[in-house]
Amino acid sequence: MKKKLVGLGLVAATALGVLAPTGAMATEVNLGGGQSVNIGMSQEDICSRADLDPLEREAAGCDKKTEENNIGNTAQTIINTVIAVLGIVAVLFVVIGGAQYMTSQGDPAKTKRAKDTILYAVLGVILAAMAYAIVNFVLSGLFS
Repeated sequence: MKKKLVGLGLVAATALGVLAPTGAMATEVNLGGGQSVNIGMSQEDICSRADLDPLEREAAGCDKKTEENNIGNTAQTIINTVIAVLGIVAVLFVVIGGAQYMTSQGDPAKTKRAKDTILYAVLGVILAAMAYAIVNFVLSGLFS
């Protein structure tokens, strides 16, 4: 019975993190074949090692410009989403203009309104595509 309580206590202590290594402790575990794993090391400690090969550096995220990358990626994602929504709305207006044109029944005023809707929607699609290209070009220059 005492052995079961001690075993249960060790399992509970490990589960609660009492015996788990902290960030201040660095332990290198040899996996064999010349490979090892660092447990408890910070990213800065891992990236400062001279013996990392390029794949290990990439996996650890050593060569990323974190702050600039995050701002650039966020800005590009927001702007691309807005432009994509505008493009979808413009295509929707092309469809609406086409439906108006089909239901105009030869009425000159309705036909002109439908043609104008299609024209402005096509111009919107073209502008959205140009804006997408320009924004991506500018942001890639700023945040690369």
